Amino acid sequence: MTKFEQRVLVILSFLLLIIGYVSGNIIISLFALFISLLLWKKNKKTDTYRGGKNGNRTDS
Repeated sequence: MTKFEQRVLVILSFLLLIIGYVSGNIIISLFALFISLLLWKKNKKTDTYRGGKNGNRTDS
């Protein structure tokens, strides 16, 4: 998955979040929040493992 695709997915999830909030549908907004959290965690992990040949970057 490329950076562009990830950004598009994040934007779509935020749009879902806003739509769910405006329409008063809590389930839709919670689902969008869950998707964005998953994507954010995935992005964080790939960033921590990228640096250094020996993997000397620690997971915080």
